[in-house]
Amino acid sequence: MTLSSAVQTLAFLLLCAKVYTQNTAAGVSARTLQMYVAMYAFRLSSTMFFNGYLPMDQTGDWAYQASDIAGLVTVLWLLRTIRCGRLSWTYQWEHDTHPVAPVVGACFVLAVLVHPTLNNWAPADIAWTTALYIDAVALLPQLWMMTRIGGEVEALTAHFVAAVCVSRFLNLIFWYHGFPEWAPADGGFNSAGRAIILAHLLQLFLACDFLYYYAKSVASGRLVLPVSVSV
Repeated sequence: MTLSSAVQTLAFLLLCAKVYTQNTAAGVSARTLQMYVAMYAFRLSSTMFFNGYLPMDQTGDWAYQASDIAGLVTVLWLLRTIRCGRLSWTYQWEHDTHPVAPVVGACFVLAVLVHPTLNNWAPADIAWTTALYIDAVALLPQLWMMTRIGGEVEALTAHFVAAVCVSRFLNLIFWYHGFPEWAPADGGFNSAGRAIILAHLLQLFLACDFLYYYAKSVASGRLVLPVSVSV
């Protein structure tokens, strides 16, 4: 799980490289970044004070949280640069139109209704689960923006989306093996475990068209993607 967090942070560093080296925020969704800020805030409010959802090895003592904090700082820098920094004029706000607040609100409500109990304290369990659900759909504004812009997707932006998907796949493997931990003590239906697995599968499903074209472009030696994906 720590590796998954590190790969996710690497994804945001790729976006930083794009923005910094190319002096443009074109093609980057600020709304996706806003969702990741919410995701990190919810997740860290749980993992910084409770150990129910931490890796069992030594990385759960500090490395996992440090990776998430680094990811949050990176996202905040990107968001500031895109929305109110020197490159704000390059931000394509007219294409970045996918709603954020209703999606985050729906994730919170769903987490209240369906959440595991590894922290043994409902607010912390709900916070972690809200982060999980937001993480599952946080790429939607970015994918939506790609379809609205048309043409081709810049290479580092494409690598960012692909790295996030790799991160979620690694996390899926971790929680798939941890599925029995979610089971109720009385042997009842494991609704929380299924919700966690489905959340990870949902993100990969939403990005499957993009990943197909990404793999195709890498195989052909081209690092830009035709935007014919659907969301």
